[in-house]
Amino acid sequence: MKKIEEQKLLLIGVEPNSLINFRDELIKSFEKAGKIVTTVSLPLSVDQEKYFLQKRIKHVSIFFQRNGLSPIADLRLFFSMSRLYSQQSPELVLAYTIKPVIYGGLVSRVLGIPTISTITGLGTVFIRETWVTRLVRALYRLSQKKAHHVFFQNADDRALFLRNKLVRLS
Repeated sequence: MKKIEEQKLLLIGVEPNSLINFRDELIKSFEKAGKIVTTVSLPLSVDQEKYFLQKRIKHVSIFFQRNGLSPIADLRLFFSMSRLYSQQSPELVLAYTIKPVIYGGLVSRVLGIPTISTITGLGTVFIRETWVTRLVRALYRLSQKKAHHVFFQNADDRALFLRNKLVRLS
């Protein structure tokens, strides 16, 4: 087993600017603790790439179809994330935003990799009850069943997840 100081982490979000604007301090604190952090998001712009290079943050780009529910695109995302996890061999995955939490959580569950998820918001899918809402609930339930911890940025979202048994209390 690797020493905790050498622990490899994947930090997965969709938007590169979100990693820069909202996760920079988290990345710094992990690196300061000796962790090896790799960030994952949509491809970087030239300016974003300069930022990551300047900060010496390792980054891997992956394609996320941000809006919509395409079974083919989502299946591709699942397999892309599976390849990524196999290549990176992380000991811990931190995921935030809907698709990284769901598909990253599913891959982590299959591969037995500990995951910490952050639910940043529910988006429009929970506004009214449709087949998509039921599908997304099922995907959250499956993907978060083995999550080590799930953080919520909104107490109402947490209550909805608990009421619908999408997460378990730890």
